[in-house]
Amino acid sequence: CAPPVQTSRWREGMSVARFSSLRTCLLLFISYHWTNCIFVGGADISSSGDWASALKGAAPGEEIVFAPGRYLGGCGLVIDKNLSLRSRAGAEETVIDCEGMDRHFVVSGASLTIQGVGLLNGMANGTKNGSSDGGCIRVEDRGEVVVDACSFVNCVAGRFGGSISISSGSKADVVSSRFHNSSALIAGGALHADGINSFSISNSEFLSSFSASGGALHILRSNLFADSMLIDGSSGTDGGAIFCSGSRIELRNSTFRRNTAANAGGVAFLHNRSEVIVHGQGLWSRNSAASG
Repeated sequence: CAPPVQTSRWREGMSVARFSSLRTCLLLFISYHWTNCIFVGGADISSSGDWASALKGAAPGEEIVFAPGRYLGGCGLVIDKNLSLRSRAGAEETVIDCEGMDRHFVVSGASLTIQGVGLLNGMANGTKNGSSDGGCIRVEDRGEVVVDACSFVNCVAGRFGGSISISSGSKADVVSSRFHNSSALIAGGALHADGINSFSISNSEFLSSFSASGGALHILRSNLFADSMLIDGSSGTDGGAIFCSGSRIELRNSTFRRNTAANAGGVAFLHNRSEVIVHGQGLWSRNSAASG
């Protein structure tokens, strides 16, 4: 995807093109349309009015590039075509704020890659898009999501997955991302996965996550590989950091600190023949539960 072209420069190019050869006009057309990009915000030429309409109007395979800013409205989008979203300035400078009105995205039978974007104040309460799972992102119907260098802040789910919920047959990869103050009423304060064969988390933080079960992660019938995680969570019942049922988890070089469970498993609660394999160096500090 080529760098964004400012409005003034594009206008200058257009004025030149009117008086130049057909070949020059064709080259300008190619440089603008063949990048497969839509630029949103600032003075970028192909902003579609707002970020939501840009996504709706994008063709499959296109990339939406966000200028720095706080983007409001338009949440609850259903992504049913392969798209990529990225910011030019990183998650601290580029934020999509749903203001507690809806989740950000439902990824249904498609692939969504998000890079360097902050997702703020997502809410899944069942009144929109028919589900209370996934406060920011719900992945369903064999959809795929890749989250890279993103932040999830103040996201809430009425059921599972305060920030992200991934349903059976779907795929997910979380890389270098931060989850802060995520909560779910039933399970998976930050993330819920059910029936996932391909699932990885690396170099990511889960801070101040809360749920009734699995303060940060709720993993059912899934295989998770996690490298260099930091988790600080709390559960109203079992699994201050992780609740795991019928699943296999590999942990490498991860830190668990100040996780608490009101019942059992300050760090992890294993159920239904689950197993956790620990590799490398990690730190487990000041975790507690009523039993275990």
